[in-house]
Amino acid sequence: MRYTKDHQQAEEVANDTFLKVYHNIKRYDASRSFKTWLSRITANTCIDQLRKNKKTLVFAELNHEITSGVATNELTLNNNQKILPIIQSLPPQYKIVFNLYVFEEYNHKEIGEMLGISVNTSKSNYHRAKKIIIKKLHEMPEYSYLLNPAI
Repeated sequence: MRYTKDHQQAEEVANDTFLKVYHNIKRYDASRSFKTWLSRITANTCIDQLRKNKKTLVFAELNHEITSGVATNELTLNNNQKILPIIQSLPPQYKIVFNLYVFEEYNHKEIGEMLGISVNTSKSNYHRAKKIIIKKLHEMPEYSYLLNPAI
């Protein structure tokens, strides 16, 4: 759901992902993490889906500002359902880099290679995505106190 706009598209990506896993299971190297292998296939399937929809792929990163000064035990991006719509509302080019960088833990060089963009483009767009997310978090009364610990 972090990569897609709705459940239908997420189901399509999940189905495509598991079909790719099924067809390529013989290529899986058991000495490596299955989760990492599956995550890579999922991320690539999401990218393919966006390309299929002819969306522009120019990407951004999210940095420490979201969690700097935020009580991270109270605000977790992985589990918080109120954060998910903010991530989903990002322009596609920001959303994918955000997910790849923050959740999948790829670095900008890897993201650039995967998406066919420069490292600087990835970094630049990351900062734009970060600003959007922080702005939207500030607009949410239930999180405004988390972003400003002095209050």
